[in-house]
Amino acid sequence: MLLGGFVQFVVSQFYQKFATDTLLLDSAVIGAIFFASRATDAVLDPVCGYWSDRLRRRRIFIGVGLIALAGGLVIAFLPALDIFAASAVAKYSLAAIGIFTLYIGVTLVYIPHYAWLAALQRALPKLPFFCIACRHRKHRHNSGWRRACGACAIAAKINANAVLCHCCDADAAGAARFSAGDFAK
Repeated sequence: MLLGGFVQFVVSQFYQKFATDTLLLDSAVIGAIFFASRATDAVLDPVCGYWSDRLRRRRIFIGVGLIALAGGLVIAFLPALDIFAASAVAKYSLAAIGIFTLYIGVTLVYIPHYAWLAALQRALPKLPFFCIACRHRKHRHNSGWRRACGACAIAAKINANAVLCHCCDADAAGAARFSAGDFAK
């Protein structure tokens, strides 16, 4: 969950600026790519949830999703390489493929994970909503780890924005102040 949160927040906050300032891509096209990928998620999320519930192989979904997250992140930033400098079509194509792959990875990680927690809560109704029982060990784990990983991902994103803006000669303190607004959500 930490990787998913970090990647999702960094890409959603930083990639638009990177694509327009560094890759010299049109911001309207990049925005349309983000919109199309999120609209596709509106259709794919219920489908992923259905197949996750039907197949009961949530770990496989999560594993494939983590691979898609990492692959999408790499593909989305490939247009920065010099070999793609002359081809705008290759830059837009790699950006679109990377963003779509990344958000498909987010779907494949988050939806089965949340469904898994819901199934455990239904199977173990006497436990508080924040605890789950581990089958192999006779003690409880707090599922607050998910929330803690999300908080760590937000903190990592703030630091990444500050570092990336500092590397791009932008106002690093301003980037950290801008990113700190995520805590208010």
